[in-house]
Amino acid sequence: MAIELKDWAAYQMKGLEWSAQNVRWLIANTKCQGCLGCCDGTHYPAINLSKRDAMRIPKKERQTMTEAGDGLLIMEAPCRFLIEGRCTIHLSKPGVCVEYPVSYTKESPWIIIIACPAGKDLINACVDLKPGVKATLYQI
Repeated sequence: MAIELKDWAAYQMKGLEWSAQNVRWLIANTKCQGCLGCCDGTHYPAINLSKRDAMRIPKKERQTMTEAGDGLLIMEAPCRFLIEGRCTIHLSKPGVCVEYPVSYTKESPWIIIIACPAGKDLINACVDLKPGVKATLYQI
């Protein structure tokens, strides 16, 4: 049964803890619909990269990013690797991109899913297929 979700809102998936097994299941069940809202700056002013993620990006490009503490680097959106609607670093793209629309925060043990078109389908799949999981609106 599909639940009504706000576009691009973050939903906390209560009952679905952050774990390697859950993340693998979520990534395997995410079907990107190519809206590009996560990359083109439509919905996010910046992309947060861990140092590990940033190491996959050429050094020349990393030098133009802003350090945000806790080892994070910020790359202003739109993503500079999105060219003509295609990711030019797809094979080595950062983990934050691989996992999208799945996210988490240090404040919550529960997985967060962003309600992009693919995220909405994923949220509904979680609620339908995982007993006890509920989606609640979350303010990041």
